[in-house]
Amino acid sequence: MALSNIKLRILTNALLSTKGSILDNEELDQNIIEIVNAIVALNGSTSIEEYNAVTTYIGGETYYVSYGGNIYKFVSATNQTGVTPVDGLIWELTSAGALVHEQNTDTQLAKGTAYSMTAQRIYEFLQNHNATLTPAIDIVSGLAAPPTSTQGHAYIIDTGVEIVSTAINWQSGTTVRFQYAGSTDLSAYSAGMYLSVKDCPNSSQNGIHLITTVNDASDYIEVTNSLVTDATKDSTTSTGYVSNGLWGGVAQNDWVILIDDWERLEPIEGLKCYNKTTERTLVFNGTSWSYTEPKIYKALISQSGTSDPTAIVLENTLGEVPTFTYVAVGDFIINSALDLFEPTKTFKQIESGKNDKYVSIEDIDTDFVQINVKNIITGVQENVLENVSILIEVYD
Repeated sequence: MALSNIKLRILTNALLSTKGSILDNEELDQNIIEIVNAIVALNGSTSIEEYNAVTTYIGGETYYVSYGGNIYKFVSATNQTGVTPVDGLIWELTSAGALVHEQNTDTQLAKGTAYSMTAQRIYEFLQNHNATLTPAIDIVSGLAAPPTSTQGHAYIIDTGVEIVSTAINWQSGTTVRFQYAGSTDLSAYSAGMYLSVKDCPNSSQNGIHLITTVNDASDYIEVTNSLVTDATKDSTTSTGYVSNGLWGGVAQNDWVILIDDWERLEPIEGLKCYNKTTERTLVFNGTSWSYTEPKIYKALISQSGTSDPTAIVLENTLGEVPTFTYVAVGDFIINSALDLFEPTKTFKQIESGKNDKYVSIEDIDTDFVQINVKNIITGVQENVLENVSILIEVYD
């Protein structure tokens, strides 16, 4: 086995294969085994290459070579070939002790590359299949700039409108043009943003690409794609989403967290994430995020005379504070400013029989429900409620 045997679900990489569908548990485990084996193999390699007089050492890159029984570090800012290592401006004398790496201190792999991954992200990935990710502050627009620069803050990305290409054509170098129908509005997009592409028949076009040109008048977006260098990979349709460049390249439904830079995790089916703003848990169904439990309003209500009912709120995840209004003797309504009370998605329950009162609750409209109070013995409508429990559950 080798790293080339690692399977990707949707994204593409020249060294890896893309399955194009959800990975099963055995495939996920095999990916992890391949990564672990590669890391073990790297840790077991302790040799330092001999200096090679015909090798071009690239300026700004870090190289260690052995020469004349010593170890040298390449420190030049410019490319160098055939410069014998001596302690100076091109090579710097170092020692094996300076190269010692303290075990278990790595925090990031492949930093500075497109495949950079933090230890925390790896931990989340390994520990949270079908479990719960670090809580997200909220679901936010991927087209807008990140709402925070606080380290450790996490969000779920909603990039908004899906755009569908009609043609995908290589232009020159690594520039690819995505053509769209004339009715597609590209006016909100600009160079420096990112286009995430999926469902393209040619998998080399899938992935997240930096936008270099947007022409709304001619209905096209041009991107940089290092996997495409000629017209042999031209294609037709694809679905895509555009995100703000400050996210560093994200896709629809991504879970992201700020650790120096924004790190993204493409969710798999069954993954859960708690939304701190709504105080509810989201689950990814393979296509989109949805809540695992309803919005809840739980309270004790009291009323007398012609006054509006009052409530002792025990729990409220509606995202608003509903208001109570006195209408007439024995009739009260609960108002939702957000029109949450869709009759086919709202469960309502109210305590009845307390203090000889028959209390009922019924649908009226999406913006309010009605409470009716009668005397159990006489059947006559009455006021006066005293800590009557009420439960409203709103389902998505």
